[in-house]
Amino acid sequence: MRVLVTGGTGHLGPGVCRKFLSDGFRLRLLVHNSPGEKLGPDVEFLQGDITRPESIQRAIQCVDAVVHMAAVVEPVSEEQPTLAASVNVDGTRILLDAIKHAERPIPFVFISSVAVFGPTPEPGACLHADRSPCRPASVYAESKLRAERVIAESGIDYAILRLTATPYSKVSRDAISRQMFMVPLENRIEFCHPDDAALAILNSVKRFQTIKGRTLIVGGGSSQQMYYREMVGAMLKAFGLPLPPAERFSREPFALDWYNFSRRPWTTTPGTWAASFRHPCPHSCATSSGPSLAERSRACSERCWHDPCEIREDFVSVGRALGPGPTRCLPQF
Repeated sequence: MRVLVTGGTGHLGPGVCRKFLSDGFRLRLLVHNSPGEKLGPDVEFLQGDITRPESIQRAIQCVDAVVHMAAVVEPVSEEQPTLAASVNVDGTRILLDAIKHAERPIPFVFISSVAVFGPTPEPGACLHADRSPCRPASVYAESKLRAERVIAESGIDYAILRLTATPYSKVSRDAISRQMFMVPLENRIEFCHPDDAALAILNSVKRFQTIKGRTLIVGGGSSQQMYYREMVGAMLKAFGLPLPPAERFSREPFALDWYNFSRRPWTTTPGTWAASFRHPCPHSCATSSGPSLAERSRACSERCWHDPCEIREDFVSVGRALGPGPTRCLPQF
């Protein structure tokens, strides 16, 4: 099976490509500049431009599915909003038009972002794919939401994955200095390991007939819910560095939060579903006060995370990519 991947040389792309290759897929990567990382003989690089119909027509020839990750992201999207709209919205529309006029149906998986929900100045209940409104507050988030709407109205078979915070494997010092202080220390954040995000994207193609027409949130589950203070503090501590003074951090709410992963396999509102990597925790393990993150995680591990075979038939173990801890689970689409 050959899959067209756009954005395959970006921050998340190589990990996604390796996950597909390890499962026996062949890949065609539409690249704008240099091919980047060598991924093996089962990868075809096609140089082109997502905003040019002729590039897209060549790219979709003889492919069995499309994973669309190419996007202009922050901070470039905020500095060049016209470019962001051209790539993130118009490029998506061109790709959809080509798929619509293909000789046979081509499953389309779009990688979106939880940024479409916007900031939550007064966080309460965890955000839910069905019940939480979208209020994008950045050029990037607005362009992603516009692309989602274009997809939903296109008439093709699609699935939309809204990814939560998925840290890059490589981050430049410049990016850290520019972006670390953009998030308030008390902002809620939910971590998702890049390997898990890649696995979710792979499974969305393998189980496409089950999830087509739906919007899913891909997150880490309740044991990966923390405050930004805890996350950035742990990262800096690994380098022997202290947490900078609180006044250096923004006080404007950032478009990240915690997410509600209902145990019900399908929600009551047609068209959307929340996908979790962990069995939902029935205890109040993640609260604004009380035990530390590590203590909450251990308590959660001891009290909440059981053998996946004992949880539900629609969950499957995906291993322990984060090291020792509770077995993580992924909906088996």
